[in-house]
Parts: sequence; structure tokens; C-alpha cells
Amino acid sequence: MAAPARETVLLFVDTEPGPALPSLGSSQLSFFGRAGGAFTPPILFMGTHPAAPARGAARPGSDPAPPAWHLSPETISCANLVIDLAEKLGKQVTIIDVDHPAGGEALMSRWVRSGDRMPVLVRRDGARLVGPEYFTPARVERFVGGR
Repeated sequence: MAAPARETVLLFVDTEPGPALPSLGSSQLSFFGRAGGAFTPPILFMGTHPAAPARGAARPGSDPAPPAWHLSPETISCANLVIDLAEKLGKQVTIIDVDHPAGGEALMSRWVRSGDRMPVLVRRDGARLVGPEYFTPARVERFVGGR
């Protein structure tokens, strides 16, 4: 018998352009690609980090790699907190970049409102945690745990 699917929380983030950090695809990262550097958005939305050539290196038969985008230090802190607590509570996290939703447009239009301050964390029941000032360990643990 298959194990039941883990409940998923959605974390919407916004990114900034910048070549200073390595791309997520070329880094060795844990749990959904630890949000500690730049990334190409489809990788985070899909929750995987396939092997990729180093940033700036062309793939055989393809155009050069797209420019890297990165999370702000404040967003990195929030994302790491969510990822760590979700893992502890047996929940899954899907991270969606609102600047490059890569297939997450429907989720974005449903859960992200104009004027929302990123990041935005959303539970299946529709509860939302909006803005980095609300991403404290106790509050995120209660939220992800469904309380």
C-alpha cells in the first residue's frame, strides 16, 4: 500500500535579477533545493534540481543559460524557516516565484493578491501568512502545522 501523500503548503516568493550567486540547478542542495541562492524559476516550482551545467555554460544544442535570479536575504531566511519546519512536521513545500511562475500562474492568481508583501505562505484551507515580519519560528510552525 502506498504511503499517503503529504500535505503541501505553498510559498510564494519574489526574486531579484543578479549574477552574484550560483544557480540552484548547479548546486548540491537539500529538500526542494534549499533557498540559499539564485535559481531558474521552473526548478523551484517543480521542486527538483536536475543536473545542469554551471551557470553561463551552454548546454549542447541549446541557447546559453538564462540569467540567474536570486532571493533577497530576508526571503532566504523566511524560505529556509518554512522548509525546515515543514520537513520537521512532515509537510511538503512548493515554492513559486511570482516573477517567473513557470506553470504556477493559476495558483498565483488564486492565492496572491495585489499589494501582498512577499513572501506569502498558503495552506490548503486558504489561510495565508503574508509578509516577512510574520515569519517567526513559532508562528510558522503553528501555521504549517495547521493550528
